[in-house]
Amino acid sequence: MNVCATFLVIYAVDRWGRRKVLIGGAVHMLITQVVIAGLLGRFYSAHMPVDVSIVVVVFVCLFVSGHAWSWGARGAPGRAPAMRAAMLPSCTAAQLPSVK
Repeated sequence: MNVCATFLVIYAVDRWGRRKVLIGGAVHMLITQVVIAGLLGRFYSAHMPVDVSIVVVVFVCLFVSGHAWSWGARGAPGRAPAMRAAMLPSCTAAQLPSVK
């Protein structure tokens, strides 16, 4: 999924520009995350229906393609962010499950 979306985004960036592709990918990721959260919030249990599980997997794949459309296909950035700024989202995401 990621490889196919990356090849498509190379064409899209040339045609529409980086900003529109980045915003489109971000909106795409937001929509898929909302759908995944809604499905898991409603059906998450030890006995989740198989059809719901398949839909969740499909939307995770669509999320990955959205990531390839936005952040994954940036190429070489004009300037690299400072290491502290680049690590902050990962550190925060890793710590959130432990917060009670």
